[in-house]
Amino acid sequence: MEWMSAAAVFVGGGLGAVLRYYLERFLAPRRTSDALISAVFVINVLGSLALGIVGAAVNVLGGQDAVAYAGLSVGLLGGFTTFSTAMVEAVQALLAGRYARFVMLWLVQPMLSLITLIAGYTAAAAVFLAVFSAR
Repeated sequence: MEWMSAAAVFVGGGLGAVLRYYLERFLAPRRTSDALISAVFVINVLGSLALGIVGAAVNVLGGQDAVAYAGLSVGLLGGFTTFSTAMVEAVQALLAGRYARFVMLWLVQPMLSLITLIAGYTAAAAVFLAVFSAR
């Protein structure tokens, strides 16, 4: 079963990276070089929200499928999000004297990502409980 989890992470990671690539390309023309937030900021916050929803689905619905969870969380969402790139962007902003952008990437983005993860988990758990306990 371990090889199936590894395969799910491999496939999910590839898909997540491709999704990130296309979302960055989609957002790029809409962002100026003076923008406080980057495409990576948006991607990481969305990925954190999605991870909260996936976590709620696994915990509330039970029947934890290790292969599916690994493929979705570590693979797809791990490939989609990229906190290391965000930190590189933060350092670049700091070195360029763009202090507001630096704070957004270095401090606000991780905090907002945590908040959206918790919000996604809480909202999804409430929905899953309401829908599946009514059956």
